[in-house]
Amino acid sequence: FGCGMSLVLGIIFLIVIQLPGILSALVWSMVFAIDAGLVAAGYWTKGVSLKWAASGVRTGNEAAALFYTHYALFGLAGLWLIIILFLRKRIVLAISCVREAAKAISSMPVITVFPVVQVLGLVAFSVVWGVYMAFLASSGEVVASCLCPETNATFSVAAKESVDGMCDD
Repeated sequence: FGCGMSLVLGIIFLIVIQLPGILSALVWSMVFAIDAGLVAAGYWTKGVSLKWAASGVRTGNEAAALFYTHYALFGLAGLWLIIILFLRKRIVLAISCVREAAKAISSMPVITVFPVVQVLGLVAFSVVWGVYMAFLASSGEVVASCLCPETNATFSVAAKESVDGMCDD
């Protein structure tokens, strides 16, 4: 259900955002929803801070901090609006790029299968690698020894100790 359904919903979304005005309305509504959320949070913090100050449930410092927080939220909302005004041409360009990418993917839907093939290849490689690593790990303790050419002494790597002397090479 997960991969197949997300693929189907993604293709449906690509078709829907190609309809005239849908993508622009979606993007601009999200941009202005952020600003509306900041303004709503500012009004909410102002109202709660006034209730706290009137009821005396919270200390004066907590009510004052929440009251000044609403100024910060309104400031962030104004800053967000100014940034959006300066970036509006870039946002329109991004909307156009997404629209063209959606057209390209809709005309070549086999592109959406490529990540699935890549994941299947990675899983196949990982399974084979895991089997080899399991055989290697269960093969016992690896003991390597070398014979020094000058002294004919052996050196055991696994035990980290020299039998007759340690090789300098």
